[in-house]
Amino acid sequence: MAGSRRLSKPPTHKRTPVAEKGPEALLRAAERLFAEHSVEDVSMRQIVVAAGQANHYAVQHHFGDKQGLVRAILQMRLPEVNAIREQMIVDAGGVEALDAAGLVRVLFLPLARFVDEAGRHTHARFMLRLQQRETAPSVMLEFYDDSSLMAAVVDALRARLSHLAEPVFALRLRLTSHLFLHAALALDSPDAMAGMSPDTLLAHTLQACHSVLAHPDTVSSHREQADQAARGD
Repeated sequence: MAGSRRLSKPPTHKRTPVAEKGPEALLRAAERLFAEHSVEDVSMRQIVVAAGQANHYAVQHHFGDKQGLVRAILQMRLPEVNAIREQMIVDAGGVEALDAAGLVRVLFLPLARFVDEAGRHTHARFMLRLQQRETAPSVMLEFYDDSSLMAAVVDALRARLSHLAEPVFALRLRLTSHLFLHAALALDSPDAMAGMSPDTLLAHTLQACHSVLAHPDTVSSHREQADQAARGD
């Protein structure tokens, strides 16, 4: 089965430093600053200075506000991350050939394989910061719903885990996303890796994510039994 395969190593996508100008420089500076601090704690002026721009209103000119800037970062990164996912799916023989564990791997592993020019997981840290914001789901899903690849992977995973009610599936997907992003960030800190190799750390994390997602929903069944007992059914 696809999920039981040994964890292979898709090529790490590392950006080569180049001279950047205008909107691209602003996006990469904003992603880095948002990842290091938070969306709320970074000012437009800080982004402009970090991007080496002379116009203090460059962010507003190109993106309008921070929400527009966040959307632009997602628009920039999603195709790059999805390219890794697409190759993994092709190598596996298609989405239909993947079991739940394989789909979890396709969903999360690219977030650990995508690094910046310094070899750090800046995008993973940005995604974690973004998920911690109250407005994150609507902003992220705005683009994820438009991605046929992401929709295919999530829909296939949902079908494999049909024993879960939709709210439970959504909650567990969010929890496992947090778990994996934290593991990806551990790759930047040898002290946080518990003496494991990067590949071993990711393999254990993916296994844990699958276990969380696939576990039977005993909470709902117990609550239903308690409610029935309270009603005297």
